[in-house]
Amino acid sequence: MERGLVLRKRRAEGIWAILVNGSDRIVSLDRLLRNYERDAADVDEAIDGFIDELLATRLPLPEWEEARAGIRYCAEKSELVVGHPDVLADPFTPKLSRLLVYTPEDEHTLHWLTREALARWGVGESELHAAARENMAALQERTPVEVKKVARVPLAMLRTHSAFKASLLLGPSFRAAMEAALGWPVLIVIPCRDSFHASRASDTEMPSLLWAELVREYLGSGYSLTNEVLLVSDEGIRALGEFSLPRPGRESDD
Repeated sequence: MERGLVLRKRRAEGIWAILVNGSDRIVSLDRLLRNYERDAADVDEAIDGFIDELLATRLPLPEWEEARAGIRYCAEKSELVVGHPDVLADPFTPKLSRLLVYTPEDEHTLHWLTREALARWGVGESELHAAARENMAALQERTPVEVKKVARVPLAMLRTHSAFKASLLLGPSFRAAMEAALGWPVLIVIPCRDSFHASRASDTEMPSLLWAELVREYLGSGYSLTNEVLLVSDEGIRALGEFSLPRPGRESDD
């Protein structure tokens, strides 16, 4: 036991159930290792920060009047949501789910929301979605879109340090932002929480241009999301395929 944490059961490769102050949390210990290796942080500091984040998720949620401004949509690996039927989550690709979450202004922690939270706040799910859409639209509004050409292919990136960078494709203003920068529909790759690349849907070579960078981000981030290549159009979000990952034990070619 360490500061109220108990490692309970391995669920999948790198994913564990941890008892946090009496409640089970499903976490990826690979995230701790990857962030430590990427940032070359002091090991004790990295572990303390990891534990602080877990413990913060068990703090009581604020009252609805305060919490409303922090309700957002979050893209998360579906494998992390398995076993939590109470979490307000909807799959939108074979590997990703859209979660309703609460985050304080500093975005230091993300609280997965459940029906228990709805009951406590006395609000309906429709009101929760309305707040999430409003807040995602506000975040999109203050997030610049930068377009640069790679091998003559225009690529769009989002200039924000928000933990919801990759999740902005779930917001109501995403189409307008992409249409103004590139056109519509678009191809999207979001290898990790803080990475986003978009191209016109007609530029099907986009993933190959970024292959080494995408693999590095997916394998090196403590918050990896998916290696899927996503088509975002009027019909919604659809996975067209995946960018290749090196086989276990082999290094990627840069």
